Amino acid sequence: MSGNLGDHSRMVAAQRRRATRSWAPRPHVAVTVVLVGLLTWGDRADADPVPAAAPATRPRLPPTVRDLDGTYVWLGPTGGVVRVDGAWDSAWGGGVQVVRVRERAALGVVGAWLGGVHYAARDGGRISLEAVAGTRRGFGRMLGIAVGPALELGASRHPRLGGSATAWLFAGFTPYARVGGLVDTGAFIELGVAFNVPAWRH
Repeated sequence: MSGNLGDHSRMVAAQRRRATRSWAPRPHVAVTVVLVGLLTWGDRADADPVPAAAPATRPRLPPTVRDLDGTYVWLGPTGGVVRVDGAWDSAWGGGVQVVRVRERAALGVVGAWLGGVHYAARDGGRISLEAVAGTRRGFGRMLGIAVGPALELGASRHPRLGGSATAWLFAGFTPYARVGGLVDTGAFIELGVAFNVPAWRH
């Protein structure tokens, strides 16, 4: 009887040990759980990346009024005196200049000057179209020359072709000295001032 009880006790103990081992964690199960957790965390990290900081940029400041570089259209009146056909006369008119300014360059100004004057006492007047070039190297102020064709018009005569060359200085206004020659009219001298203001800048 006692032997049967002992065998029964051993069988019960063996069944309990098997049950305990069946619920004990297996090493491969633990590894699988860890891998699944890591993969899931990696997917969430890829799905919600931390936004990169935007690169710092310097604010763009407006150009100062002392920075005159750019392309301009200048408009304004002119006035002066002219010597033509051996006599002095007053003259008035106007002009338009299209110029590109680069103050620190050796060639600080390039462009074109279309101008015209009307004689006060002499019949008619004169128009000219000149190529402009200037510099401020060694002078402090912008000065230059302009050269191109000229045309004299009058009610009592045919148009007279010629040419002119102009020396000019920019000092807020533009004093100039122009010399040239016209067919049948001969040489002329013009001393004047152009009061041009910028009508457009780019």
